[in-house]
This record gives sequence, C-alpha cells and structure tokens, in this order.
Amino acid sequence: MAHSHAHSHDEGDGTFFQDQLFTILLSAGIGVVAILMYRSNMLERILVQGFWKPVLAGGITIVVLAFIRAIALWQLAGKASPAPVEQAADHGHAHSHAHSHGKEDCGHDHAHQGPCEHDHSHGAKETSHAPHGDDEEEGHEDHDHGWSPWKYIVLAIPIVLFALNLPKNGFSESRLDKEIKGGALQQNPKRLALAAFAGSPVMTKALRKTEPTLRNLRFKELIGASAVLRLQEDYEGDIGTLRGQFYRLPGSDREFTLFRVNMTCCAADSVILETRIVAPEPVDFKPGAWVSVSGVISFQRDEAKKKWVPVLTLKSNDDVQPTEGTTDIDGV
Repeated sequence: MAHSHAHSHDEGDGTFFQDQLFTILLSAGIGVVAILMYRSNMLERILVQGFWKPVLAGGITIVVLAFIRAIALWQLAGKASPAPVEQAADHGHAHSHAHSHGKEDCGHDHAHQGPCEHDHSHGAKETSHAPHGDDEEEGHEDHDHGWSPWKYIVLAIPIVLFALNLPKNGFSESRLDKEIKGGALQQNPKRLALAAFAGSPVMTKALRKTEPTLRNLRFKELIGASAVLRLQEDYEGDIGTLRGQFYRLPGSDREFTLFRVNMTCCAADSVILETRIVAPEPVDFKPGAWVSVSGVISFQRDEAKKKWVPVLTLKSNDDVQPTEGTTDIDGV
C-alpha cells in the first residue's frame, strides 16, 4: 500500500514567527536604550566620553536592522499559506491506497457486486500504518522550532537595568566605605586636636611656617609627596587648595575625604583618588557633592599601615565651599 503523508506545520511555523517577533522587539529595545543613554548623559556613569558616539551609532544601527528584519518577517508571514481544514482534521494524513494483493494481481475491477473468491487481506508490512513514530520524529529533527524563553531573558537585561536607572549616578558609597575602613583614613583624636588649634603656631611644625605658599594642588600631588621625606618638608605648612567629591569619614562629623573616579575606559577601571581633610566644626555635605577646600598641609604617619598620609587642616569651615563638578582629573 502506498501512503502519501501531508503534515501540517502550523504549530511549528507559529513558534518560528513568535521567536522572530520577540527577538526583533528586544533587539530594537536594546538599540533604543543605547540611544536614550546617550541623550540623557547616562553613559558618563560607565564610559569615558570617547566611547559615547560609538554607542549611539551602534544603537541606531540595531534599530535600523530590527526594522528591516520586521519588514522581511511581515512579508514572510503573508506568503505562508494555512493548511487545508480536511488535513488538519485528519491529523495531516491523506491516504491513497493502491491495492496490491500480495505478489499477484487478480486482474479484475474491485467494484464487487457479490462475494469475491480471493483474499482481500493486505500484507502486514503494507497495511501497518505506523502513527507518528520514530520515522517521523527522525524526519523532524532538522527543523525543530523550540521555544527558548531564557534567550529573551538575557536580551532583556539591558532594558530592565535602564528602566531601573542603573547604574546609579555617583560612585558606590559602600565601596568607598570599604576602601576607607581598610585604609589609613580613620578617625584620630590627635587630628581633632590639631583642627581645634588650626591657625595657631603650636601643635605641629606645619603650622609654624612664617610665609606659607599657596598651592593649587593636583589631586594626587600630596600622595606622591608623602612618600618622600624631603618633599614632605617642602610642602608641610603651606596652604593647599583641592577640589573633589565629599565623603564623610566613619565615626566623625568633622573629618572627611575627597574622592574622584579616574575612569580611563569604563567604570571597571575606576580608581579612588583620596586625601583627608579635618575641619574645626562639623561639616554637612551630601556624599558625592563637589567641594573646594583650602587648608594647612601636613603629613601623618599611620603605624598600622606603615605609610604617610597627607592631611589638610582647615582654619575654619568657610574654607570648604561647594563647587562645580568636572570629569577632568586636573592632571592627577
């Protein structure tokens, strides 16, 4: 018996179009996110300015490609023809039977008016209609239209992060706190006493300099000077001016540090650039606020860390003023 099988692929084609539609939508969403991050200056949180325009160009390209693919998918869906109703009802099987009785043909028409003298039993091999079994599964392996939701979850991550306004504007306070607690910037009663006598020619040789020099400091200038005793003597007692972002030291309302993010490529390359400032009275600024400070330069040895730490001691709280932020590190 000869069989002609007409298989309906409506379900597989539907999955294919669904998969393509979700992929197009999510890809276009990623492109739109890249464009919006450029327009809202959100990229400055994670990338240096040199990479902003390439991100914008990439976002526009993704949106254009997604639009082109959407048009192609629309045309492909229009060409797809639905399966006939009869085939769908019969599970996609159309059987045409050519009756061959064994090895011999009886040579007469099979429109019987009466009983027939020969056996109409078809051979077991010929009449065995195997339902959709191993053979058909074998034939469908090469065009399996599976549903993979994990793929869409991965593609949706950038869109979800942008919707949550991540990464947040500003540097991570938890990381700053960890760096400060693990370093030499700790509260010290001696520094508090020094701040109380700031401007008086006592307590430290730094305050006994008769003609202090006014220095507009680069951000890491004092850190480099602290490693060389000769440079310490040169700087000590001068008035240094420094700009940076405010961060209060844990356990004190009069001690704070300044930090900046020296981002050479992306946020992963960031480095905390810090110094320590002591004020005679409590100072109240929001974490990350840009300030300008002017104070007496001194150096203090941290015995636990075996290192010298530069300190700016303010003569009054008027020596710390809010200022505009900048992406320039002032030569570091």
